[in-house]
Amino acid sequence: MAGRDGKSGPDGKDSLSATTLVGVAAGVVLLFVLAILLLVAREDRREMVAHAGRLAANTALLLAEQAGQLVAASEVVLDEAALLAGPPDAPIPATQAVHQELRRLVETWEHANSVYLLDPTGRSVVSSREFPVRPADSSGRLYVQRQIGRTAAGLPPALVIDRVERSVFTGTNLLILCKPLPGADGSLRGIVGLAVREEFFRNFYQQVDVGFGLAILLLGADRQVLVRHVQGADAGAEERTAPEESPAPPAPPPGGMLRLSTLGEGDRIYAEAPVRGRDLRVMVGLDATALEARWRERLRVYLLIAAIAAIGVSGLGLLALRWARREAEVRDRLEEANHLLEQRVGERTAELSESNGKLALALRDKEVLFREVHHRVKNNLQLVSSLLRLQAMRLPAELRQGFEDSLSRIQSMSLVHELLYRTNQPSRVDFADYLRRLAPTLAECFLPDPDRIAIEVVAEPLDLELDTAIPLGLLAGELITNALKHAFPDWRAGCITVRLERVAEADGVLLTIMDDGVGLRPGPTDAPADGGGLGMVLVQSLAAQVQATLSTRPGAPGTRHHVLLPAAVTGAD
Repeated sequence: MAGRDGKSGPDGKDSLSATTLVGVAAGVVLLFVLAILLLVAREDRREMVAHAGRLAANTALLLAEQAGQLVAASEVVLDEAALLAGPPDAPIPATQAVHQELRRLVETWEHANSVYLLDPTGRSVVSSREFPVRPADSSGRLYVQRQIGRTAAGLPPALVIDRVERSVFTGTNLLILCKPLPGADGSLRGIVGLAVREEFFRNFYQQVDVGFGLAILLLGADRQVLVRHVQGADAGAEERTAPEESPAPPAPPPGGMLRLSTLGEGDRIYAEAPVRGRDLRVMVGLDATALEARWRERLRVYLLIAAIAAIGVSGLGLLALRWARREAEVRDRLEEANHLLEQRVGERTAELSESNGKLALALRDKEVLFREVHHRVKNNLQLVSSLLRLQAMRLPAELRQGFEDSLSRIQSMSLVHELLYRTNQPSRVDFADYLRRLAPTLAECFLPDPDRIAIEVVAEPLDLELDTAIPLGLLAGELITNALKHAFPDWRAGCITVRLERVAEADGVLLTIMDDGVGLRPGPTDAPADGGGLGMVLVQSLAAQVQATLSTRPGAPGTRHHVLLPAAVTGAD
């Protein structure tokens, strides 16, 4: 029989076997934990690099949008300046009046440094800088040669963008945007140009902060570096760096990223985005060294977890060994364990009482969770609405109506979830507040001039269950939308009135939506002003869903829609 120390013989072989087993098990568990932590750390590093690539791509898209807007504004300046050059069959006027108009353009547009007109050979005719203009020959500039070459090749007029190093006028680097001035016979009559300081781009790029040092490149045709900005670099050094001294990195794969180490910019993760409709690209590089440093900081956390795990496994191993040695003693104390079991039952009863209190707390947490769910649903509906709106912009006008109707319905549902998120009752909606928010929202969606049609909402307080509020809100949205679209044609002004009131004689709640517009077309009294369609089919289905009675009749003038909800559905007293 084993003794109190767990040994079955004089050599203690059983105890030794248990010690070996516990040691092996502890070692296996420790190696497993370390392997899991290593995999997690590697996956975390991969995810950080992928996140940096997505961040660089999103930043490049933002800067590409900014560059596109700037080029569009510059084309406006060039087109206005081209009008000052006179008719195609006349020489470019070198008058003080033209000089004054060019100066006005420069003062109007913040990014414009100067605007000027050149003759077909690239010589200055008139400029916003000075009058009379000093003799200057730009025939050797790349942008002049490109315009001359395009005209000689019979290509259509186009915007050309070039970089000028250390301009003789400003002493700084400039970006030149120019367009040709075609003559009456299609020949090159002259060139209109706009100069933008490189510093204008850098000032904007300096404000972009994503948590890592950025290298931003604006690339032109043939990946020519037009602007290069490295955050934290010496501004004077950037001004002195010519594009040919530090060319652009190779293009990343489509939709991907490129990790590259370049002279003067270090190890970076690059992403690229095109400027829509332009021969321009924006390339953004994130400092990979800072990324690695951040990952190493997180790696220290993993190492700390590994150390804690090792200590925990060692402690568990010691406890298991101690349990093995005391196994015989535990068998001898079985009777005492029964007594302890009874004591544990009493303790468990006390724990159950405590659990009831925790359940009440969990219920409150559930209500908070419901509010968060409604908040996320509202955000997702708004995202779907934005995607539909973007898709609708690409569709012909005759197909856009269906998208706009879907947007109004999505906004009606989104508004319900927004109110649920803002209230302390996660399953009930203040329907009066909902109507006051819904009507102006729909007016902004469907009316270019919302002030043309007045919307009056008179609603008594009414709390509705979610299953009733959503279909009733969609019904109200359909009727208001129908009035906005059809009751006031030909830009008529008018008024839409929404009423929500308890009706004692009908034992329910009455929702009335009426307008003073053109009224119903000849036909059945339950037909809408537009002759019926999916909207009214949906209204009738929603009314049946909430057990409401729907009636439509002519107003004096206009149309009235009455929706009577029974008290059993609304819960009205």
